[in-house]
Amino acid sequence: MEQPLKLIDGIIQPKAHFTGLKESKIITGFGWRLTILVFASGILNATYSYMGLGTEELMSQMDQVSASKLEWAKVVMGLGTFLGGLIYPIFLILFFSLLFLIFFKELNFRSLLYLQLYIVPIFLFEKLFNLPYYLLLGIDRTLSPHSLGPIFQQFLSYDFFIYFISSFTFFNLWAIFIQSMSLHILSSQGLKRTLIIVVASHLFLSLLTALTATLINQVHIIL
Repeated sequence: MEQPLKLIDGIIQPKAHFTGLKESKIITGFGWRLTILVFASGILNATYSYMGLGTEELMSQMDQVSASKLEWAKVVMGLGTFLGGLIYPIFLILFFSLLFLIFFKELNFRSLLYLQLYIVPIFLFEKLFNLPYYLLLGIDRTLSPHSLGPIFQQFLSYDFFIYFISSFTFFNLWAIFIQSMSLHILSSQGLKRTLIIVVASHLFLSLLTALTATLINQVHIIL
């Protein structure tokens, strides 16, 4: 039986969808869905850059450099954020697929790639919903308004912990739920063990993200 990857069904009705996916012998639609999500991510990142998010430090230098150099710098930064957006979905899919390949040996690498595609729209939704908060409230772009990060920022001075706490959002929990359900159903492993693996994987990614954001922030301070 042939079944396409219906991403919306998978993230709204995961149990029914992934049970049907388990019974299908042929899964279609991965390539063009991935392509759409990759370009959507790139466009979303470019929108952030166009709105001035992430370019604050560059704009603060506008009185110190010529207009032509400033425009060129804006083009380069815009291109960089667009390319970063293209890479983001691919990184997410490969990161979790390679990690889960260690623990779910009954699933092949292709199946894991298919399953990780479902979490990409969730994180793109998060970026989209965060945009008006960043523009209207001026929240640090590295802190999600749907997390406790902005609150803890008032009480903590250590950037690493703030960035780490900020990585746990409603959307992050949603992605964990979808991954846990899909892996549990298709691998037939216990839900508790599956949930521990998925949560640990997200903790590992959050640690890497917080460490990277902290290092970037320290470099900016030094410069």
